[in-house]
Amino acid sequence: MSVSIACPQCGTVNTPGAKFCLRCGSSLTTVTQGQTLPTPPMGPSHGFRQAPAYNYAAAMAAQDRAREIDRTKTGLLLILIGVLLTPVPYVAFVGDILLLVGAILVIVGRKAFGQAHARNTIWSIIIFVVGFGVVITGIVVFTVAVVSAGISSSVGGTFNATTLGQSLSSSFDILLVFSAVGGAISGIAEVLFTYAIQNEPGRILLWTGYAAALAVSSITFILISPLVANAASQSFNGTTYNPAPFTNLQSQLQTIGLLNFIPAIIYATAIYLAWARVNRGEIPGQISQPTTMNP
Repeated sequence: MSVSIACPQCGTVNTPGAKFCLRCGSSLTTVTQGQTLPTPPMGPSHGFRQAPAYNYAAAMAAQDRAREIDRTKTGLLLILIGVLLTPVPYVAFVGDILLLVGAILVIVGRKAFGQAHARNTIWSIIIFVVGFGVVITGIVVFTVAVVSAGISSSVGGTFNATTLGQSLSSSFDILLVFSAVGGAISGIAEVLFTYAIQNEPGRILLWTGYAAALAVSSITFILISPLVANAASQSFNGTTYNPAPFTNLQSQLQTIGLLNFIPAIIYATAIYLAWARVNRGEIPGQISQPTTMNP
């Protein structure tokens, strides 16, 4: 005997296993083959059924909710693809664009999934901005330090390349520290962004991906710091500058950057689990039902 899931509020047939209607958000009931939904009661006169009043407000709310759900599904899919593209050299900017567009769609459709998810998305924006601000501060400090070192090492129109190389190496370490701290703060935003629409395995994966990202950041600092110091000492020798060591350093940094695939794959898996829940109609959160009012 086939089983379908019909909505008692609007009559929409949903996919098997769905707990809430994808159209209006009502709790679903299982309707077996041959079984019909309850019909409106008979009218008081002439034996005719009384036509139910059409609730325009409820219908519009259901349409808005359906749009928000569709936007969230699309946004999660874009975020999933963007997360997997960001560690790839030369196409990382495409991943960043997909992440931005996907995040906007999820934010726009946040109200369809309850107050917890709506609140988390707003806090995620705030936390991400704080983390991004830390990274920008590190870039400013790095730039000021390099410029100051270049000015102080310049004597009579020439500069002391050795002193400049040492300053560049120490300044780059400061930049790495700011980047690691900013990344750790932004990572909390990534966890919080879909936390309320995840099941238990998805939440575990989010925190696992965050821990993996912290580990990769620490390993990257340990590996990159001596490479930068070595490249600086080779490039700035006396009063001459040799760009070859920094060119080689760039390829080494790209190779080390592939470690970011580890947290990216974990985080993308968690995003897929959230997308699958929404796609199946397993809408978490407390959904308020529209009140039917007769004119």
